[in-house]
Amino acid sequence: MIILGCAGFPVPATRYFKEFLFVEVQDTHVSLPGTGTIRRWRREAPKGFVFSMLGPKDIGQEGFRDGKVTETALYALIDQVVADGLTDREVEKAKNNLAAHLLRELATNNGRAHALGTYETMLGHWREGLALASRYETITSAQVKAAAAKYLTSARRSVVTLVPVAEPTAAAEAA
Repeated sequence: MIILGCAGFPVPATRYFKEFLFVEVQDTHVSLPGTGTIRRWRREAPKGFVFSMLGPKDIGQEGFRDGKVTETALYALIDQVVADGLTDREVEKAKNNLAAHLLRELATNNGRAHALGTYETMLGHWREGLALASRYETITSAQVKAAAAKYLTSARRSVVTLVPVAEPTAAAEAA
């Protein structure tokens, strides 16, 4: 599939939405757009419109950065969640995403089989998985903050760094 769009909005967004199905938002390279801007885009964009976001410059500028830069940025985000928690809106969005995931995985026979097997393995009985949606609904931002403080600590971290291996040359393969 090929979707045609532009980098940024070269014309007012409302006009752009009528002419294209895709936009690459380049501002995300420096910082995220404000939540009001994102809400307005979602409200004004037609159904099926695709937004592509550039990765933060700390990760992608001049090619991928050393893993330590990305790791440090991730730890700063985790530390922020531990210190400040999440807003009620962020928790609500996460709960909505989890509920949607539960419904999507039950949409096919393969998805149902996988879900029931996972519930049996992880929760002790497949029926426990059927209660997940109502259990997710009871989660509060205070609970998320407490869980983050308890579990997202450096002592509980496992860090894996993947280092690419150079492809063998034709001469090395022939030897």
